[in-house]
Amino acid sequence: MSFITSLITGYLNTDADIMEGQREYEREQEEKKNLLAQGLNKETRAFNRELLKKQLDASYNTQKQYLKDVAAGNIKPVKIKTEKGFLTAMDMFGINQSYISKGIQPIYNVPSLYEKIEKAEKFGTMLGTGTSSFNYPSEYQTKPSPQNAFSLLQQIGGSTGLNESELARLKTAPDAVKADMKSIINGATTTFSDGYHKMYYGEFNPKETTQKYPRDSYYNKGAVFDGINQIKEVLGMSIGEPNKIVEDVDNVASQKSTEDSTGNIEKFQTYAVVPTGTNGDKSGVGYSYPQEEQAAVPIVARLHPKKDFKYAMQSFLQSRDIQDLTISNENKINLFHRTMKVASMQGARGLDPNRSLLKYNREEIIKFNNAIYDGKVVKQGNIRLAGAVLMPIMEVPDEDVKKSYEDSRIEYTGSQYMSFQRFGDVAKSDKTKRELGVRVENLRTSVGNLRRLQTDVATLNTTDAFNKLREFAIGVFGEKGFVSNIITEFSKTSDIKVGGVYDLGNGETREALTQEYIKGLQDNINSKTGIAAQIEATRISLAFQMARAADPSGRLSNQDIDLQLRRLGGAAFASPEFAIRQIQTVLDDFERELQTIEIFHKYGQNTSRLTKNEARYIDGVIAANYVNKKMQEYNNPITGGGGSSSPEVGVVTLSADDGYQKTQMYTGVYLKGMTYYRQTGTTDDGKPIGVMIPENKEQEILPKLRIRSEGSS
Repeated sequence: MSFITSLITGYLNTDADIMEGQREYEREQEEKKNLLAQGLNKETRAFNRELLKKQLDASYNTQKQYLKDVAAGNIKPVKIKTEKGFLTAMDMFGINQSYISKGIQPIYNVPSLYEKIEKAEKFGTMLGTGTSSFNYPSEYQTKPSPQNAFSLLQQIGGSTGLNESELARLKTAPDAVKADMKSIINGATTTFSDGYHKMYYGEFNPKETTQKYPRDSYYNKGAVFDGINQIKEVLGMSIGEPNKIVEDVDNVASQKSTEDSTGNIEKFQTYAVVPTGTNGDKSGVGYSYPQEEQAAVPIVARLHPKKDFKYAMQSFLQSRDIQDLTISNENKINLFHRTMKVASMQGARGLDPNRSLLKYNREEIIKFNNAIYDGKVVKQGNIRLAGAVLMPIMEVPDEDVKKSYEDSRIEYTGSQYMSFQRFGDVAKSDKTKRELGVRVENLRTSVGNLRRLQTDVATLNTTDAFNKLREFAIGVFGEKGFVSNIITEFSKTSDIKVGGVYDLGNGETREALTQEYIKGLQDNINSKTGIAAQIEATRISLAFQMARAADPSGRLSNQDIDLQLRRLGGAAFASPEFAIRQIQTVLDDFERELQTIEIFHKYGQNTSRLTKNEARYIDGVIAANYVNKKMQEYNNPITGGGGSSSPEVGVVTLSADDGYQKTQMYTGVYLKGMTYYRQTGTTDDGKPIGVMIPENKEQEILPKLRIRSEGSS
């Protein structure tokens, strides 16, 4: 190889080495660049993630602050109109957050839409004060329409139910604030539910159309009332009462009871079950009933929409009217046990006022009265407790018709149903409501006056005590045209009339008072003077008021007044002493009516749809009042209509052992109950014998036998 060749070859080899080194260097640099790029990308992604998180956090914090400001009364709720409808601030926050999550700039500047509120008074609905206040820009409290109720539930659910800090604040709020929150949620829920059909479907006829109610899904997460259930949990409110009963009872029913005497283990689902635990405790009590009461099971089971007897007792205890009774839970359970005894009796379903109640004969009324008013669980005259016993037996309109809203409501409001049950038709105005209000107040005053009078009698002389009774009976009517004044006064708050007939519905009618009868009563007063006229006016006035107590509608007949005149003692009601002794009879009637009318008034003001169990309780009260009233008539010796308590016919032995007491006012006259007997002779061994004085002859015979005081003419 020549020098030149070697030189060239050396250069070439060197160049190749250099080039290889260059390539290696370039590879190293590319690697470094790639590593750097990867690092930069990683840092970029981390930065972007952090940026996204901060942007989402900022949006969420803005949302939370918005809710706080709305709740605190600093700003008005935000709402804008779009082509598809209105967007609330919560809608806009949600859209913004979805955009941010995709790396897109949010499109709504919600804070720019804020409208500050200078004064808390601008809120329409306010609960509590100071740090315990919860305020909502809703007019529901002043204008409780379905629309305003809907709006308020949205606001409460959004600003309080979906805000952890607001929920925490509610949890520590005073009991009075919590009670107000419960009340307003329940009220708004009922108002919206009852107005739902009209809002979305228009008018409806209860007799022709099935009313539609809001779906349960309204309260689901993300739905229109999302947050309400969270508030209910904080406040300890039930979420869908029928469903809660099922849940609570099933938790208990899954537990086993103790072994019985045979060693068998029975589960609670074989019983009517009452949960007794709290905060998830699955403890409870199961009650079984003997074979002779099994007929009551399918009747009473209707208390719960599932019509499963297992849930019946808890449904009974959770009914509002049962909860309102001022007795212990143990006594309420005893009422349910009494229900089972009554419901198992033959013909019990006929106690419903819309079935056979008014057709029951004397023996049937006595049978059911003694079963309802047993003297231990329910005493005679306690209409509220008796109504509770009868409530599970009553049937409601469309009892077996399937409806929405958990099958728990009927198609009538409280005021409609009360009018329907009292008058056979739905009231066309608020007249019935006003009448009931006046009647309740008058009765409360009357009962209070009678109770005080009873107390006073022990310390007053006869004259003063009678004057107080007379003032109670006739003080408001005046002296002239007395009976007509009674009619006029009664017509203000009842359906009383003179002449013609009353339409009782279902094609039935009843004769009204006649003009001749009214004139006869007034003539009877006019024929007397002095104390005798006062006594007779007192007697007639009390008879009218007692007749009104027997029939709260005030649709009175001649026979109704005659019945009460006899209950007051007929012609025996002729002295101040006797009149005073009848105060208890009057008071019993008034107290019974007061209990009944208070229930009527309570529901007569209610413009919300009744639950089935509320309607059942109303019917139960009506039936309890009727049975008790009829029993009082049967217990009256004059009006009893026969039996062991009826007056004897023919000559009888006037023995004190048999209840005959010699009167202090009349010669040779004995009294048994409210029936007079005139002595006609004696037996061989000297015992007095005599005959009954017919009631229509009392005013003719008794004055002739009156014992005159010494020196009188």
